[in-house]
Amino acid sequence: MIYFTLNNDGLLYNLGNHENWENAEEYAQDNNIDSIWLFNEDEAKNWVEFIHESLNKDCPKFEPAKEEI
Repeated sequence: MIYFTLNNDGLLYNLGNHENWENAEEYAQDNNIDSIWLFNEDEAKNWVEFIHESLNKDCPKFEPAKEEI
C-alpha cells in the first residue's frame, strides 16, 4: 500500500509502497522526514474526494457547540 506523510514543514510527501504503517514510518525517519501525520492511499483518496467535492460546492462547515465558544 502507498503511504504519504505530512511533514513538519507543511508539505506532503509520498513515502512509497510499504507493507504497513510501521515500515512507512521507519522509511520516513531514515530519510530525515519529520512526519506529523502518516496516512495510506485509502485515506488519501477519501481526503481527495472530500476536498474536490468541497471546492465544487458548499461543504459542511465546522460549527463549535455553544459551550466551546
